[in-house]
Amino acid sequence: MNYLTIQYLEDSPDLPGLAVEAVRQRMRDAAARLPVTHFLVGWNLPPALLQACQEESARLGAAIYRWHPFLASDGSYSPIPEWQTVGPGGDTIPGFHHLPEFTFLCPNNPQVEAAVLDRLESLAHSGQYQGIFLDRIRFPSPSPAPLHHLGCFCVHCQRAARAQGLDLDQVSAALHAMVRSPLGCMTLVRSLLNLPASTSVPGNNTRNLPRVFQPRTSTSGVFQPQTLDDSPHGRLLQDFLAFRCTSITRLAHKAAALVHAAGLEVGLDCFSPGLTGMVGQDLPTLGARVDWIKAMSYAHTLGPAGLPFELLGLADWLVHTAALKDKEAMQCLADALDLPLPLQRKTLREKGLSPSALQAEIRRGCLSTPTPVLAGLELVELAGVTNLDVAQIRADHQAVRAAAPAGLALSWDLRLMSNELLDLVSSLWSESPNR
Repeated sequence: MNYLTIQYLEDSPDLPGLAVEAVRQRMRDAAARLPVTHFLVGWNLPPALLQACQEESARLGAAIYRWHPFLASDGSYSPIPEWQTVGPGGDTIPGFHHLPEFTFLCPNNPQVEAAVLDRLESLAHSGQYQGIFLDRIRFPSPSPAPLHHLGCFCVHCQRAARAQGLDLDQVSAALHAMVRSPLGCMTLVRSLLNLPASTSVPGNNTRNLPRVFQPRTSTSGVFQPQTLDDSPHGRLLQDFLAFRCTSITRLAHKAAALVHAAGLEVGLDCFSPGLTGMVGQDLPTLGARVDWIKAMSYAHTLGPAGLPFELLGLADWLVHTAALKDKEAMQCLADALDLPLPLQRKTLREKGLSPSALQAEIRRGCLSTPTPVLAGLELVELAGVTNLDVAQIRADHQAVRAAAPAGLALSWDLRLMSNELLDLVSSLWSESPNR
């Protein structure tokens, strides 16, 4: 494993009060324990802290990237309602806890495109970074409410979809029809958890895509075909999911071109491979224009992008909307993902995913693209969000190592990682035969 990245100094109200020397020392602590290759620093740092991070990164021989929420607010503009993603019912999709940095902007809105690319170009030419780490380059996750949070259906998406032969009014009607039956609800969830067929951009016409989804890798490493709904409603949904991927990829490639033109590298923060289809991320096409991808395969995180959090959202929806039992809902998810999942929501909430499931997810990502894929490893202990222990971290690291990623991405803020856990990862890293 050649990469070891650490995210540092996520935006928070207490950043201005941090002591410069303490910020430097935290970086030294990490680098003394681990061969850090990249520090990914937050998007709203006071100038003195950013300068300290730049100087310390250079002294430690690590690259400094800007950790940048691309399709959300980085504080330079507000996510006004006209820019936000819209659900099939016409309402804007709320951000997680209504936070601006988790309130998503529509990639097909020309004003959004101009604003986010102008901002990115300014950052790329600022001389402050050696690369940009693009976070939030996706649609909002629909897992809390698959009918209402699946976007986007704004006028700009309607126009872009129409140019590709897709009528979003028909898609909306199909979604509302599907959720009227338990079978339709399960079909919707299974479709969200399938990897969309790789698409070429620009100018791709989703109507010319084969109506199949990319085969996914089973836990044994063998590609397994998936059975999908071939009804008119199912085909419309597949076309819509493919359209969303082309929308994200188109803008991601423009962003990468801007950053590369400035002589900087580009990393992407992507969902765990089995979940990418439901947020519009197609790893093969995204990876074609960037330098590396971090897979957020957080197996024990009850927060956005965490596998338990996202899967529990879908399972809860199946139980409450489709009247499925726990075992039926969890089996639906396990079959769709071809992963060994627990058969009770309570177990998933308390224990997270098994090391074997984590290994399969990372391996799936590595097989999907020749671009280096880093395994995101949560290393922050937050009550009610993460549930970590030494045995679990050791087992997860061994599983990740067996999947042979290009490196580790320690997540998601060095400020909140204990030295004890850094020491544990250091000992595990030293044991790795391909470090």
